[in-house]
Amino acid sequence: MSLVSTLSRGAFWFLCAVGRPIGGVRPRRMYHWLARRAFPAAPEPARFRWHRDRWGHRFRVHPYYLIDRNIVAFGGHEPELLAFLAGAVRPGSVCVDAGANLGAVSLMLARCAGPTGRVHAFEPVPAVRARLAEHVGANGFADVVRIHDEALADETGTATFHVAAEAETNQGLGSLLHESRPGAMTALEVRTIRLDEFVEREGIERLDWIKMDVQGAEPLLLEGARRSLERFRPSLVLEVAPRDLSAIGWTSRALLAELERAGYRLYELDRSRHGRPIAADRVAADYRADAVLAVRPESTPDRVAGVPGR
Repeated sequence: MSLVSTLSRGAFWFLCAVGRPIGGVRPRRMYHWLARRAFPAAPEPARFRWHRDRWGHRFRVHPYYLIDRNIVAFGGHEPELLAFLAGAVRPGSVCVDAGANLGAVSLMLARCAGPTGRVHAFEPVPAVRARLAEHVGANGFADVVRIHDEALADETGTATFHVAAEAETNQGLGSLLHESRPGAMTALEVRTIRLDEFVEREGIERLDWIKMDVQGAEPLLLEGARRSLERFRPSLVLEVAPRDLSAIGWTSRALLAELERAGYRLYELDRSRHGRPIAADRVAADYRADAVLAVRPESTPDRVAGVPGR
C-alpha cells in the first residue's frame, strides 16, 4: 500500500468517525475524493465489513463502492428517501422494490410493512442479488421480503441487461436500455416480466407502494403495469434521470406526463422530506430528481405523510 493510500485511508475513517453522527462533515465530496485514493482497487470479498446504517440495518460493505461508501460515511444511501418511506409506509403494506440493489429500500419497506406485509424485491444481477439476500437475512426480514431474479419490463421473456463491471465503483448502473459507461459495463441475459403478469402469477390482492430505480426503464415498467396501477392505485417513488430516459427517446417531461395521465399527482421529495408539487408542463425536458413521489388524489393523509395539502 502506498503512502498516499495509507494517509487517505486514515483520513477517510477519521472523517467517518467524527462526521457520521451528524450525517457527515461538509463538504461531502471530500469523502469520495479520499476514498478514491484510499481504496484504489476493487476489494477481495474478505475485505468487506458489516456496518449499520442510521436505522440500524446491517450491510456488508466496502468503501471502494459508491453505495457502500454512502452507508459507511453518511449512515445511508439516499437517506432522504428512506426517511420519507419510514414515515409513510404503514404496517401490512404490500410493496414492490424494482431495482433493489443492496436492499436499503427493501429493508426499510420491510421494517415499516412488518410481519403482516410483503416486499417483492426485484434484482436481476446475480452478484448484487446475492448481497441483497445476505442483507435481508442478516436483518431478520426473510419472512417479509421475497427476492425475484427478473427485471420488471413491458414484456415477459428475456433481454440483454447491461451491468457494472466488478471494478466499477457505482454498482447501481444496471440497465435494460444502454451502457451508461461503455467499457465499465458488461452484458448478460436476464429474465423479464410484466408487473401485471407477476401480480397474476403470485395471486397478489393488494399493492400499496412501488419504488422504481431502473435506470431509464421506467416507461417500460409502467407499460407492463397498466392494469395493476388502475386496480390497486399504489403510490410510486421513482428517480427521474433524463440521460437514461433518452436511450429510448423519452424525456423527463414525457415520463411525468405519463404518470399524470394515469391519474397521479407529483411531488419532488427534498431534503426536508416534504413534497414540492411539480407538474409535467412546468419542468424542463431534462428535469432531474433523485426522488419523485406520485400519488393518487384519493390517498389519505396517513397514507402519504409529509406531503403538503394531503
